[in-house]
Amino acid sequence: MNEISFSFINYTETMSEQFRLSLQELSVPVIPLFEHIAILPLIGELDTERALFLIDSTLQRSQTLQLTHLIIDLSGLHNVDETVAQELFYLAETLILLGVKPLLTGIHPNIARTAISLNLNLKNYPVFLNLQSALKSLNYKKDE
Repeated sequence: MNEISFSFINYTETMSEQFRLSLQELSVPVIPLFEHIAILPLIGELDTERALFLIDSTLQRSQTLQLTHLIIDLSGLHNVDETVAQELFYLAETLILLGVKPLLTGIHPNIARTAISLNLNLKNYPVFLNLQSALKSLNYKKDE
């Protein structure tokens, strides 16, 4: 009976970890829009663990897709703590070093206040109100 219980617990823990990793991977999608241009829509809560995963997976995906521009859409995030804000700007700086130009869209007032309070230098990042404005700056326009 103990062996069956132990096996079941191990199986449950393994499946739970696989589910958590799959969910984490789906929560950080780098979505190609055009050749060398992609979007990273961030939705929900962003804690330190997810931010670190976000950095690793985004950098890998950016190289795989040979991106020149990555639109980081923050409109789905309403609050981030100071550590997570620093991680987001670390991601943007690292992308620049890799030759990928980050464009920020959808920054909520709470996130803007956090960035200002941390004295983060936003001069290296074009900031846009929304995705449409960012795409327009890259000469991609909606067909009329």
